[in-house]
Amino acid sequence: MTIEDYFIKHENWKFYYNFYFSRFFGSKIMGLIYLSTLIFLIFRFRKKILFTSNNYLPLIFILFFSYLIPLLYGLIRHPILIDRYIIFVLIPIIILISSLIIEIDNKKLRIFLLIFILVPTLINNYIEIKYRINTKPEFTKIIDILKEHENKNIYIYTTYEPNTKMIESYIKSTKKFKNKNFNILNINNLPSDIKAIWVICYKPVVGFNCTITNNSQSAWILRDTKKAYLVNAKLYEVNN
Repeated sequence: MTIEDYFIKHENWKFYYNFYFSRFFGSKIMGLIYLSTLIFLIFRFRKKILFTSNNYLPLIFILFFSYLIPLLYGLIRHPILIDRYIIFVLIPIIILISSLIIEIDNKKLRIFLLIFILVPTLINNYIEIKYRINTKPEFTKIIDILKEHENKNIYIYTTYEPNTKMIESYIKSTKKFKNKNFNILNINNLPSDIKAIWVICYKPVVGFNCTITNNSQSAWILRDTKKAYLVNAKLYEVNN
């Protein structure tokens, strides 16, 4: 692949005041809180980290070079830095913040920083759990709905064969599919004894148009529709 086709792009200027902290901790505000706290603590205890304690310096090295090496490689060859590839930096980040806060002698400052970290974290976690909007296709939810139906015949509808195979492989890998005797068929070549079939459609791969195109579709009757996020299933019966 050429650099233009590569799925990882060079970081823009916004990266250098965030360093993926907003991704790691749930929001831009939470990222700013944790990043500013970490920088403040490292600066406050810089002498101890560099000259006195041997416990914190390796964590600083891990954190520093985890960003530096991929960034340099991206300048020399092609970009490789992405948040999920360096998620392990959460370990030194959390250890440094929690340990250095406890080492602060000023009791008021120590309590302030603990509140500054803990209260927004608890609020953010509550919001994430209570009001988080699902962003991934709910294939397992659709399979869970269909398992209660007596008809276990399924057709994966897409307009591109590789997408069909990809979705089919994923659905087959789920426990709910394996345990309920589902049968994936080709709607263009159904056995004569099949009188009904569920047509599963993953909306993004068909341009959010789940209207099937088939030479025999005029002989089908839509009996039921089940919906989940980005996925729906329609039950068709043969019109005799």
